[in-house]
Amino acid sequence: DSLLRIEVDYSDSLFLFYHGRFIKELAIRYDGNENIEFIDVGSYGLWGEWHTPHPASLDVRKQIFDFYRLNFSNTKLIAMSLDQEMFNYAITNGTGFRRDGVGEIADAARWDNQNLKNKELKMNAWENVPVVCEWFASYNMLLENSKCSFDTGFYFIYRNHATYILDNLGEISDSTVLKKLKVLGQDCGYNLVLKETAHRSMMTVNDTNIITVKWENQGIAPYYDNVALLVYFKKISNDSEFALSKKYAFPKVLPGDSVTIEVSLPDSLVSGEYQIGVSLQDKLTKNNLSIPIDISDSDGIYYISQVRVK
Repeated sequence: DSLLRIEVDYSDSLFLFYHGRFIKELAIRYDGNENIEFIDVGSYGLWGEWHTPHPASLDVRKQIFDFYRLNFSNTKLIAMSLDQEMFNYAITNGTGFRRDGVGEIADAARWDNQNLKNKELKMNAWENVPVVCEWFASYNMLLENSKCSFDTGFYFIYRNHATYILDNLGEISDSTVLKKLKVLGQDCGYNLVLKETAHRSMMTVNDTNIITVKWENQGIAPYYDNVALLVYFKKISNDSEFALSKKYAFPKVLPGDSVTIEVSLPDSLVSGEYQIGVSLQDKLTKNNLSIPIDISDSDGIYYISQVRVK
């Protein structure tokens, strides 16, 4: 290989001091920023991917990783999974992980055989931390390379319950592949679907009866404490008059499971007829999320039922 690569001495005290200070300043500016979905823990190895022919000690690698872990408390952290020792350290400390090389047949086999002593930890990590997958190369390169397979990568993403996909596939003309990617886009991460709303048609202002709202997760991963349910009561006789019930946090719901949330009437509600609306809100950005419901929405609020209050 004629390419000259230059790496720092990761154990050098000056590097560790100044890089640690840099990550701390980075977190002061960007931790909790609504425009940042996650921070990729780099800083070590070729391309920041935690593999190198000049490895530092485990203590040094943990120190570099902790620059991120101890300073970013609001924005998700994603760590590479190629360094087996650090992979275990990352996920046991609540960090998500990223797998590159998705679509490379040999890499899928390496992943299945990696960390055999901690296989259960790895296989179940997605239940608590997000998983990021990155394709090995563009779709055309996958076709041209006998060591790669689009289907290998496609099923790898499903098998490992990915929440995020770093899309570098480029242009694709194959209609079958495009259909698969469309389904994958719908399934990836969590997909909360409203299944049922139940309540009496008439209630009193001080009624202790509740409204139940049942949701099912039809995605391939859970959500990680970042979604809240908001319930609105809009007066039918006056669109501008509405009351907001309190926010309801979702418990963790694994793929295929459902949850029923009990909603009470707002204390400020007066007599009248109301439309009941729901929205799912990102706790960090406060933005309403799209919900797969076949009704029109108003700024991310979906009005799903009516109730009379007296």
